[in-house]
Amino acid sequence: MKKGRVVLLVIAALFVAVALVRVIPSVIVRNENEKQYQAADTLMDEKKYTEAAAAFGALANFKDSEEKAALARNWADYDAAAAALSLAEAEAGAVIDGVPPENEGDPASGKFDAAISAFEKLGAFNDSPAMLEKAKKGKTDAEEREKLNRELSKYIQACAMYDSGDYADALLMYRQANGYDDSEERIVEIEKFIIPYEAASALLEEGKYGEAASAFDKLGDYNDSKQKMAGARSQSNYLAAESAAASGDHAAAYQLYYALGDYLDSTVKMDVAETMIWEQTQKTGTVSAYEEYLGLPGSPRREEARVAVRRLERAETVAEAEEKLAALAGRRQELEKLLADPATYQDGAQVRRLNLELADLTREGQTLEARWEEALTRLEELD
Repeated sequence: MKKGRVVLLVIAALFVAVALVRVIPSVIVRNENEKQYQAADTLMDEKKYTEAAAAFGALANFKDSEEKAALARNWADYDAAAAALSLAEAEAGAVIDGVPPENEGDPASGKFDAAISAFEKLGAFNDSPAMLEKAKKGKTDAEEREKLNRELSKYIQACAMYDSGDYADALLMYRQANGYDDSEERIVEIEKFIIPYEAASALLEEGKYGEAASAFDKLGDYNDSKQKMAGARSQSNYLAAESAAASGDHAAAYQLYYALGDYLDSTVKMDVAETMIWEQTQKTGTVSAYEEYLGLPGSPRREEARVAVRRLERAETVAEAEEKLAALAGRRQELEKLLADPATYQDGAQVRRLNLELADLTREGQTLEARWEEALTRLEELD
């Protein structure tokens, strides 16, 4: 019996030993997990979220490790997003209004994209929605400032081109400045005045004086356009006068030289043209020729021309009167011859008719002779 009790005691000891083998490791593991859990919590408290997420992730299903790992990851992402936002705000704040960007390929506004993306992924975590709006507003504000500074950069380049006389490129650059400062006024000035002025000046240099005068005339009071227009027009008219004189059209040459006034040797050449016209007028010797001469502005021999016209007109009157008197004399001779013929008197009616006509001719001849004498006297007064 004593032997039986010993056996029972041995068996009981074996069961206790097996239980201890199973329980002790479990207790040890649980204690280790608890230590790691506490360490992870400490990391969370210290805001070492990335390390905490890794620590909680290593605990797998221990307590609420999975939830805390997710929370730690969110906080880590939140801190990273907040840091990205702070960096973006710092770079945007470093942009000085009115100072052109040094590197347009890496704008400060682009730095907000990382923060925006991170806060969007965080959804409603903590104050992520508010931070997302803040990042978006920061990006919008930065883009506006960058836009203004880009326009300033274009404006500064355009002004430099303008000052150096590179107006075509300056025009393109002012357009890219999108209305910055007085860009629009400069665009109007270049398009409406400067480029046309340069084109007109080029025509002047090429000797296309007529076209140049027309181009400068369109520019109105811009710069010295009026003076250059007057000079180009004078040169154009001078060349036209020279051409007219060379072709023998002295009347056209005279009028052009007369209009030119003191331009170059216009007065001298006008006198030469006038002499040629006067000689031709005298050679032609007709009233119309002298009247054409009188039509010349400022013609110096106007009184001589007027006297010549009067002389020709009075001579014509005398000639007409003499022609009529001759015709009357011829008819008178015919009538007298008829009346001297005895056969004429066989017809009494014819005799009376012939006597009446002869009487009319006598009266008309007397009147015409008086006019002739008056015309001759007036003609002789001009000698």
